[in-house]
Amino acid sequence: MKNKLQNIFSVFRKTQHQVIYAYILAIIPAFIIILLDPVDFNKFKAELNISRNRNQKMQFQWFDDLEGDGKKELFVIEDDQENKNLQLLAYNDNKLLLDQTCFNNPNTKTRHAYFPISTDLTSDGVKEIFFFTQKNDSLFLNIFNYAKNNILLRNRFITTIGVSDKHTDYLINWITADDVTGDNINEVFFSISAGFALYPRRLFRYDFIKDSLISSINTGAGVLQAHPFKQDDKLVFITGSGAVNNIGSDYPYPYKDSCCWVFGFDQDLKFIFEPLAFSGSPGTIRSIYEYDNYYYFALSGNRANGENNKIVALDYTGKIINIKEFNDPIGNLLPVYLQKDLIYFEKYDNKIYAIDKNTFREVKKHKLRGLENKRFLKQEDIDQDDETEYFFFDYHKNLVVLYRSNFKHEVYLPIHFKDTPTSFISTKINKNIVEIILNAYEKIYTYNYYRNPYYFLKFPFWVLVYSLSVFFVRTIQYFQKKQIEKRHENEQRIVQLQLQNLRNQLDPHFTFNAMNSIGFHIYEENKEKAYDYFVRFSRLIRSSLLSSDRVFRSLEEEIQFTEDYLEFQKERFETVFDFSFNIDPDVDTKMIQVPKMLIQGYAENAVKHAFGGLNRKGELIISIQKKLSAISIQIKDNGIGRKASAKQKPAHPAGGTKDSGRGMAVMEEQIHLLNKYQNKKIELNIVDLYNDDNTSAGTTIEVLISI
Repeated sequence: MKNKLQNIFSVFRKTQHQVIYAYILAIIPAFIIILLDPVDFNKFKAELNISRNRNQKMQFQWFDDLEGDGKKELFVIEDDQENKNLQLLAYNDNKLLLDQTCFNNPNTKTRHAYFPISTDLTSDGVKEIFFFTQKNDSLFLNIFNYAKNNILLRNRFITTIGVSDKHTDYLINWITADDVTGDNINEVFFSISAGFALYPRRLFRYDFIKDSLISSINTGAGVLQAHPFKQDDKLVFITGSGAVNNIGSDYPYPYKDSCCWVFGFDQDLKFIFEPLAFSGSPGTIRSIYEYDNYYYFALSGNRANGENNKIVALDYTGKIINIKEFNDPIGNLLPVYLQKDLIYFEKYDNKIYAIDKNTFREVKKHKLRGLENKRFLKQEDIDQDDETEYFFFDYHKNLVVLYRSNFKHEVYLPIHFKDTPTSFISTKINKNIVEIILNAYEKIYTYNYYRNPYYFLKFPFWVLVYSLSVFFVRTIQYFQKKQIEKRHENEQRIVQLQLQNLRNQLDPHFTFNAMNSIGFHIYEENKEKAYDYFVRFSRLIRSSLLSSDRVFRSLEEEIQFTEDYLEFQKERFETVFDFSFNIDPDVDTKMIQVPKMLIQGYAENAVKHAFGGLNRKGELIISIQKKLSAISIQIKDNGIGRKASAKQKPAHPAGGTKDSGRGMAVMEEQIHLLNKYQNKKIELNIVDLYNDDNTSAGTTIEVLISI
């Protein structure tokens, strides 16, 4: 009873281990399937809605909700048919034209220079559209009230533009709109930065009620990127400029663009601290942001002159509070508000980094999945959920990739661009769908961006995949177990057949004869021969015991076993037969494995059946050679042949018995089982040999074993 319980417990424990292994092994295929992501379970998706060629007359296209009713209309600015006027077109949700207004005499050569903005000028809940037009070397401001279909300002002269190589050359940077005079009407702030034309390079403030325009001094600094901040409830501007080195030493500008500058302006565009100079040309100041009463910006220095890249912190007086230097290039600072004590920035790899704003030590980094070599394009809360989305362009893959504010849930905009797309990305909210418009030079792409409704199904899907993987592994285990059991049964059967052959060889009759031979030579004082036969006999016994549980053994062992066996048989019937081995030198007898008792079995059969009643001395030749990918083993005798042997009496001079024919059947069954359940392929060919007079000349048995 105790043994029975132990057996039951052993089987249960083995089964339990198999189940545990199945659950562990199932992780691998489940992980691979989930990693390959056959089903799109991303939290957010972007699908290409439409792609169309850009109208050559079109200068700008954007969406905006001017009336505050939650619907964004499509606005387009384009040239008219004669290219003499600008047209402002407005379309509804169905792309039907709602309104059209013309502005006369545009003559600009840089379309990106006067991109329109919309702001609520009068604080009445309706935004006005601000945009510039140009005629010759003069720049004009225009204001259009879409809700009232009214042009509030037409061709208000702002400044003259310098000319370079017969063309105007400038950039406009809209800054903000704010009521700084207390009349409940917003003033508009913007900067104009000339390139090779050199003039102007200043900030402007336009007062719509008074129709007054003030500006900063003409700085002479590079592209002015101004950022508005509040200081003691008053508007201030921290402005960075790049070092482009376009201005010669003879130009009367106070701040040359041979280095980077940081300016501080008040709302009247006067300096609030002495301008700060950084780095040499080329150099860039990027992304000025405010964190807890300090201003932070990124500075790309002139690496050729040994200048490191920096993140710099200033206080309100322009005093440098802290500097963090980097040996490798850095990009933009990113306004990430998830953690207030960290300043996030990018390098030119696929990661986002962060430094602690108090210690200025690098403390964190996020790997941006899907990016190889990126350029930051824009950040915007496109779905108005109080989370900023970030747009990057991958130079290697030519893809735009969108990330949420935690730098996760990346979404690829499914178009490969030939060149970097413009950084302007517009959105239109329609229920749960955000429409993203991306202008890419020759083409305009429209995407639908939305939360994936199947996102939360990924967890049940993962469970299902894992469950199926467990089922798959358990099924394999089941069939493996059955196969192993079947193979074990057949190996046991093969071993039984081999043991049966062994019993036939080493039966008491053979053993007594062998011992008698040893005793005879001892009696005759033939010590060397007695010792030789004793060694052979002990080797036979030892080989039989050591290989009793093996199906295969080396060819060398099999040859030695067969030779020892035949020596005893030859000693017993010394006038009956001789034997010899012919082994090809190319055959590696130590490495090649053959079924145990294979050669010996057929050699034994020849001794017992071939030489009985033979009127000449028997000869047994065993030849082993290599044939392509197989080993050929030939057992050739010059005996009486199979037909004559079958007619013999039960006993004959070579020791045959009435059961001797069973040996061949056992060998054939063994070969059949080995072919069916082992990797080795064994082929058996038996050829009867005849003389010219059609009398029997013996038998050749050839066994081909694949290697």
